[in-house]
Amino acid sequence: MSSQNYPYTSIPNHQHSLPGLQNQGDGYHRRHDQNEMGLRNDWAPIFTCPPEILLQIIQYAIPVPPSLASILRFGAVCRQWRTVAWSSTELWSRICLNFQYSEYQPNSTPEDVHRMRQDLYYTPRRDMDVPLMQQWIARAGPTRPLSLRINCSVFSLQSRFHKCPFTEPSRLLTMFNYIVNRWDRLDLCIPLSWFTYFRGLSFPQLSSIKLQTFDTDPRVLRSDIAIGDFVIDWATPFLRSVELHGVEVSPRPFPWAQLSHIALYDTRPEGFLEVLPLCRSAVEIKVTILWGTYQLLRINPLLRPTQSDLPQLEHLLMFAEDPEFQVHILSGLFAPQAQRITTNLFWDRLGNLPTSITSFVKRCKLRKLALGVNFDESQIPLKHAEELCVEISRQTGVPIALKETSLR
Repeated sequence: MSSQNYPYTSIPNHQHSLPGLQNQGDGYHRRHDQNEMGLRNDWAPIFTCPPEILLQIIQYAIPVPPSLASILRFGAVCRQWRTVAWSSTELWSRICLNFQYSEYQPNSTPEDVHRMRQDLYYTPRRDMDVPLMQQWIARAGPTRPLSLRINCSVFSLQSRFHKCPFTEPSRLLTMFNYIVNRWDRLDLCIPLSWFTYFRGLSFPQLSSIKLQTFDTDPRVLRSDIAIGDFVIDWATPFLRSVELHGVEVSPRPFPWAQLSHIALYDTRPEGFLEVLPLCRSAVEIKVTILWGTYQLLRINPLLRPTQSDLPQLEHLLMFAEDPEFQVHILSGLFAPQAQRITTNLFWDRLGNLPTSITSFVKRCKLRKLALGVNFDESQIPLKHAEELCVEISRQTGVPIALKETSLR
């Protein structure tokens, strides 16, 4: 009997393909479920957000300062999120680099050698920074102002060094010089020698700068590092805020007369007394004197009160181990807009400080004043501080409010 007349006789010959047909059917059902789930996801509220709202959500969730991983993480959610994250120039306008000694040491560690032997495509991170930054800056667009943060981490150091432990990223620092016209904010914690790459530059959009430098061991703030020798002749017409850590200041290189916010931490009193009269546009001034340095200065018989006319000053923060430093500043200060003075107090060493505050209030004809005290850095009970404010208020006829505050 011919199989052409009875085609069903060939069915047993195809029994071996039934499992394959069943697998194909299961695959079809899985794809159908996935497509249905994807369709439901496309209609979920979070996936129907307008790009403007989605961008605000991403900006709120990204840490400050941002990292590359944080931005890439949002780009991995879905196609819509990746499109928003990749095309938003604002997300890429803040550049942050953290240098670890273990990643930038001159000699390769055994772990580096092992990784290079196992992976032919392994490249040390210090050699990847330049192309990474080129892509980062390209995504920020051609015109948006940029902010740069470079932090040489001190937590990776285990012992003191006689030379700088960080390898100088010359290609990276040179690349940053080509776009100096776009920097809006600079936050640099770097070795002193790296500042040679920023010598004599023009920053037409720079509005804020924060510097912390060191020569060998970044955990030691010497405060005798003259930063002016390295950033001299900067052209910064829009600079308004300066924060320096462990730096000896001088009338150069910063345009002190145009600054509105000035913070000098762990500095020497000589340089601060020179620049204080120049800060006529300052709204806020913070200064902490390196411990023990004013006691050497006050024995100078030629030392006279610094006469400073600061018509816009509202907040003055002063921290020193000797209250005579605060007395020295307040004795020659005229600030009719002053609203708050923040300082540290030592009950057994108040000296002439209460009298200087009283004279300052009367001289400036203030209507009120807040006295901020950092009790963590002071040696005075709260009750005695309150009594001090009451006494100053009684002598001046001006309400003096006590505020517990910090020195930063």
